[in-house]
Amino acid sequence: MEQSVRHFIGSNKRFENRVIRLRNNENAVVFYELLIVKDENILARLFTIENWRLINGKWMIIRETEEPIS
Repeated sequence: MEQSVRHFIGSNKRFENRVIRLRNNENAVVFYELLIVKDENILARLFTIENWRLINGKWMIIRETEEPIS
């Protein structure tokens, strides 16, 4: 695990192609491509889906799903 974390030190996250859709007034879904970049090289590319819910007047993330893109 330490080696895996060390591999990403100094890298940056980029969020691309973000799309936000409201299911209703209290639930939203966000889709985007997450790129982890280090020295202009893409180390990882992930398709991400976030589920958000309005709870007590604040938007809270309730679930996140990531799938690697090869």
